[in-house]
Amino acid sequence: MANSAKQVSAPALIVFELQNNTVVNRFVLPDDVLRDTSVFTSIVVDIIGKGCKDAYAYITDMGSNAIVVYSLTDNTAWRIEHPHFNFDPNAGIYKVGGIDFYWNDGVSSAALSRPKKDGYRDLYLHPTSSTKQFKMSTKLLRNKNAAPEDIIEGVEVVGDRGPKSQATACDFDLTTNVLFFTQVSKNGFGCWNVERPFIKEFTPIVMKDCSLMEFPNDIKVDHEGNLWVLSDRQARFLYEAMDFNQVNFRVLTAPIAQVIQGTPCEKNKSNFCFFKRMKIK
Repeated sequence: MANSAKQVSAPALIVFELQNNTVVNRFVLPDDVLRDTSVFTSIVVDIIGKGCKDAYAYITDMGSNAIVVYSLTDNTAWRIEHPHFNFDPNAGIYKVGGIDFYWNDGVSSAALSRPKKDGYRDLYLHPTSSTKQFKMSTKLLRNKNAAPEDIIEGVEVVGDRGPKSQATACDFDLTTNVLFFTQVSKNGFGCWNVERPFIKEFTPIVMKDCSLMEFPNDIKVDHEGNLWVLSDRQARFLYEAMDFNQVNFRVLTAPIAQVIQGTPCEKNKSNFCFFKRMKIK
């Protein structure tokens, strides 16, 4: 199964022109941003201004605990490392689908916020084997020559999701200002409105189901206000326990407005006050 995978070409970024189905650019990642253990799991595109001429890609390297930044304008890439990109040994224990395993996966997913007053965005990110959420400004990411001390100080701890809350993926809805994230060990996914504190009361599990959502591996927001979740029972696949007579792969979708309705992620001041009062009690 998973042990039979082979790499057939070097990692590369490919830019397509969708209107005429042509390749605009193909950039092979250079050796200086790669490591022997590199595993690229997520890519976020940051377009500056109108058009696509000035754009950046932020790529999470889960295998070697780094973010690779690519500049389309300069057609070059560089590597950013930080201790927060590493896994947390205390969050490496999983039990999903009745299978116990230990993972030491580093930073695996990232999502961009709305533009801030200074014109830059926050990149929200987290390692898979961690329960913490982090962020850093794209102002720092775009600076190829950023000083090491600026990198160290520039990655902030947003908060902690709590025990057994490892997340493989996240995505951001610009309309509602809500970050969605998978909850692998809980067979579900959660949400957080970034205008509120990153604490248990405001980071609820929105949906969980041990059958439909066993190993929620990816989560995406589209441009039409829908949330998409992929569950694939990856633990069974990796450890040769998958029953192919069952449904193992599912793609689930729902309107975001319905998903967060009545939760502290909803942009509703009355909900915010209600949950705040609950905390005081």
